[in-house]
Amino acid sequence: SVEDVVIPPGKTKLISTGLKVAHIPTGYKLEVYDRSGMGAKGILLGNGVGQVDSDYRGELKVILFNSNDLDFVVKIGDRIAQVALERVINVSYKFVDSFEKTDRGEGGFGSTGI
Repeated sequence: SVEDVVIPPGKTKLISTGLKVAHIPTGYKLEVYDRSGMGAKGILLGNGVGQVDSDYRGELKVILFNSNDLDFVVKIGDRIAQVALERVINVSYKFVDSFEKTDRGEGGFGSTGI
């Protein structure tokens, strides 16, 4: 973080990192993730995982959500997220009227056992 920020309980804040993206190779993206230590303290990325496309040029900002009952203080220099460079696989989709049958079928949450 390049700023001091107080995140009240149950609220989100957009926090500046001071880091700017100069180049992401075509066919790749940056994924912004929680730091495990922050998650253990109840501070989570506000959008789950952030995605930065290869054509973006600008500052990386992080949305943090405070799931605690007390204010959470972010100080200048705190490490608030982590990134990974990941390959993007382009796929095409086709609309269909029916699906291939499987043993599971439409069985959803918990349908495959323990």
